[in-house]
Amino acid sequence: MHRPKMGAAVLILIILLFSAGMQAQARIMVVPSADVLPDGNVELRLYNHLGRTYLGGAVGMFGAMQAEVTGIISTTTQLRTAIQLALVKEQQAVPGVALGMEIQASHVGFYGVLSKQLGLAGLRGHVAWGSGRFSNGMVGVSYVLNPVQVNNNTPVVTLGVEYDGQGLIGGLIAQFAQNVSAHVYLSDFQRLGAGLRYRLAF
Repeated sequence: MHRPKMGAAVLILIILLFSAGMQAQARIMVVPSADVLPDGNVELRLYNHLGRTYLGGAVGMFGAMQAEVTGIISTTTQLRTAIQLALVKEQQAVPGVALGMEIQASHVGFYGVLSKQLGLAGLRGHVAWGSGRFSNGMVGVSYVLNPVQVNNNTPVVTLGVEYDGQGLIGGLIAQFAQNVSAHVYLSDFQRLGAGLRYRLAF
């Protein structure tokens, strides 16, 4: 287990909890949240992470379930499928709770995730733990740098830091419209990654 890295991530979380003026929205990259897409919503994703290209999509079902399929492309191509069930909806005094299952290369992993607004307006954190790639634990926090848009041409920018079970990731998400966002980040503050997300509803 990567105890020094996990300790660093927890320390970052504690620092952010007591920092003034920080607001948060959703995850940056790898750490899941307890949220699921609304029923009938589809999110398409394309991003590069540690030299691999990820092309995938997720769909919200029944108001409490999300199914995902992702192709992971490097020297070979792998398929990852996942399903997540939201058990408890986040409230002021209660964190959101979800359970998920992932299948990749015939390996099955299970995880639980908690998501909670953390006192300050907009500040949000996520913690996940389970088996497979979740066995070292994951933790992430994020906050909105400009919660009020000056005009329609200014994207809402979110800053986030997370520990994905292997290393630290820090980056920015720019929400250009309600259904389009882009992100750029550094893994272990050395390797650059970027991606796009597009959401539509049926």
